[in-house]
Amino acid sequence: MTSVQPQTSPQAALTPVTGLGASGKPRIPQRENHTPAELSFRQQTLWYLYQLDPDNPAYNVAFLLHFDGSLCIPVLEQSLNEVVRRHDSLRTRITSIEGHVFQVIAPPEPFSLELVDLSDRADGESQLKTIAQAEASRPFHLENESLVRFLVLKLAHDRHILFFNLHHIIADQWSVQILLQELVTLYQAFNAGKPSPLGEIAVQYPDFSDWQRQQLQGDYLHKQQTHWKQRLNDVPVELNLPTDFPITQPARDGNVHSIYLAPKLVDDLTRLGRSCGATPFMVIMAAFQILLHRYSNQSDVVVGFPISARPYRELESVIGYFANTLVLRSSFAENPTVQDLLRQVKKSALSAYTHQALPFEKIVEVINPPRNQYRNPIFQALLVLQNTPLANLQLPGVELRLEQLHNGTAKFDISLELHEAEGGLKGWFEYRTDVFKPETIARLADQFELLLTSMIANVDRPVNQLSFLNVDECHQILCNWAQSTDIPVDRCVHDWFELQVQRRPQAIALRWRGQTMTYAELNRQANQLAHFLTEQGVTTEDVVGVCLERSFALIVTILAIVKSGEPICRWILVIHRHDSSTCFRMRLPL
Repeated sequence: MTSVQPQTSPQAALTPVTGLGASGKPRIPQRENHTPAELSFRQQTLWYLYQLDPDNPAYNVAFLLHFDGSLCIPVLEQSLNEVVRRHDSLRTRITSIEGHVFQVIAPPEPFSLELVDLSDRADGESQLKTIAQAEASRPFHLENESLVRFLVLKLAHDRHILFFNLHHIIADQWSVQILLQELVTLYQAFNAGKPSPLGEIAVQYPDFSDWQRQQLQGDYLHKQQTHWKQRLNDVPVELNLPTDFPITQPARDGNVHSIYLAPKLVDDLTRLGRSCGATPFMVIMAAFQILLHRYSNQSDVVVGFPISARPYRELESVIGYFANTLVLRSSFAENPTVQDLLRQVKKSALSAYTHQALPFEKIVEVINPPRNQYRNPIFQALLVLQNTPLANLQLPGVELRLEQLHNGTAKFDISLELHEAEGGLKGWFEYRTDVFKPETIARLADQFELLLTSMIANVDRPVNQLSFLNVDECHQILCNWAQSTDIPVDRCVHDWFELQVQRRPQAIALRWRGQTMTYAELNRQANQLAHFLTEQGVTTEDVVGVCLERSFALIVTILAIVKSGEPICRWILVIHRHDSSTCFRMRLPL
């Protein structure tokens, strides 16, 4: 996960930094005797998830670094050895000692790069993709193996690819950039026969882990907890997006759908943000939340987002898992305009940045929301905006290109990850393949881009009036469906439903949280409630109030209200939704 509001770039972090406080001493002290350190709070969560599913590659962070030109493999090997020597996290194993889990740092040991030569194969390119994807999906065993892997693949004498894979428990996206910057700097020096120009690192990740635990105590901890408890009080249990398949298992298998926002669109979004004093991240967050709101019809939308969480400069040059996940909650109860929503998002984001010290794991403990074993607590949608592009990845006579690999998993129901590229924003929607079909996410991605355009053109319009349908979708709804003459008008909707009951009584009519209901059972329960409503004197023009969460009971109730009216050929069902209360008015006849 990546920084949303970084303080500096990793390139700047390569400059020697003292990291001294006002007293002249490091603000994060080194551990005495370099004994094993407890896991950080973020590491604890990954260790817990690893215990539940040790073969899950969800937290593999894998990349391909393409070298086009004359590459010296021995110098590359020497450079990587030096990077690993410099950073304790790259030599970390996770070990349980007398019931407690620790980071144990292995001593530096020189290693040799494995080289796979594909240069004499006609299918070298396809073999490269096959090998890389297999390696990206190969799980780490945290207790007894290195948590970083390197592999060189040779496609031609002047074409090499460095595959590297790190487990998230020892590195975040910021760390990847540090690794690459150091690799390039060291390669240039060693290739010229010079010593390393990099100064020793004053603070290592295990030092931070100990310091973090010492800081989160007393009044400071209480203030952080109080903020998040107030901000996320009565947070929605889950995001109810319409899905293609029921959610019957924890998130694991996933895929991505690529998306690219052109420079013109990004420039317009930047100007929109400036008009409201908002950053590009805040504009993208607002748009993402509008999309989720429109899809779910929920007036309370919660999205998670990562932040670098490196409070001091001495941590900016350290490889490790620092990134924290914060939560941004927006209300659509009063149907805000685009400008109003941007102001709301800005206020929430700034407040979250101010209280970013509390790890997400502690936020969950404070809120203690109702748990669903198949969903992430508090939020199920994530937004990642990487706004620190790699810089100066250059070698004499060699062109470098970085390619991120997807590990075939999904940590959340849906995530949007974007980074600066080619003047615009490039990235992907990641989604659970056990929940969504590819065509569903493709349509959602297209609608997201249309929604961005609509926001720019309608800053004073309520978000519920923004259009996010393309021409073909509008034509289908307004022309094809609205003017269809295939359906006779001499029957009500409940009559058509009962015909389906007669034809396929045992077919599945409803699916919800792993449970199902047949057409026959749905019809039986709706009839029972309809008879009860009739006995209570419900007639046309009466208002029947309903206060139910999304469930089988809600569908049964809607159908029963329709059935309780006289069998007139047409009816209108008007829905007024406010929070979890829904009021249905049935008007008979037309």
